Amino acid sequence: MNENTPLVAIVLPSAPARTLRTTCAGLLVLAAISLAACSDDRSVEINDQGPAVPAADPVWIGTWAASPQRMPGLLSSPDEMAIQFNDQTLRMVARVSRGGDSARVRLDNSFGSMPVTIGAAAIALHDDGSGVVDDTTVALTFAGEPSVILPVGESVQSDTIAIDIPDLEEVAISVYLPQQTLGDSGHSLGRQTTYISEPGNFVNADDDFPQSTTTTARYFLSGIEVQAEQRYPRHRHAWRLDHGRFCIHGRCQRALAGSVG
Repeated sequence: MNENTPLVAIVLPSAPARTLRTTCAGLLVLAAISLAACSDDRSVEINDQGPAVPAADPVWIGTWAASPQRMPGLLSSPDEMAIQFNDQTLRMVARVSRGGDSARVRLDNSFGSMPVTIGAAAIALHDDGSGVVDDTTVALTFAGEPSVILPVGESVQSDTIAIDIPDLEEVAISVYLPQQTLGDSGHSLGRQTTYISEPGNFVNADDDFPQSTTTTARYFLSGIEVQAEQRYPRHRHAWRLDHGRFCIHGRCQRALAGSVG
């Protein structure tokens, strides 16, 4: 400690045990914020159970998600109709937060008016435009089958597949819709380009995806999970405060964010 080291004094009043615990938790956060404000570090960690160490076993982590909604969405005009697909492949791009060496994908028909037949689906590392990185495409299966039907109002999770996804990587989820399908369940404000193909199954296409049109909405895709080591195991009293930005739908703000373990 030197003369520039910030000091934080905490005085705890007499109070019932339950109230005291709540007071301690709140004061702990205030103390951390005070220290962060006086420090050049990008983050401050407080942990009353010792330093965090990686978990021994990998865990499933939700690395990307989009809330399902009735399409074409709230921002559309009243007379706008949901898009129709027929014998076409959708290639949807999503940027994950945490990477891993295994993944599974959730497809969703929560707001659909009819069952949706998925003829084939795949995941790959996104390259540029509608292209994907060579030799990274992995087929998705559902209970061991390459196709699946999404019932009205329900979602389906793919089987676990092996794929090496780095942190903050863009992935491309390709879904083939072999039948006439109404795109009335999805997420309208994707802020990423979705590529819609000419007729045919092109889930395995690399740079030769035959693009017919594009949209910024996503259809029938609601989540991606990866399996990886947990970097910050949950502790009863573990707080992490980070200086930086948070982004929602591509809109970013600077913030000092705190999370409890």
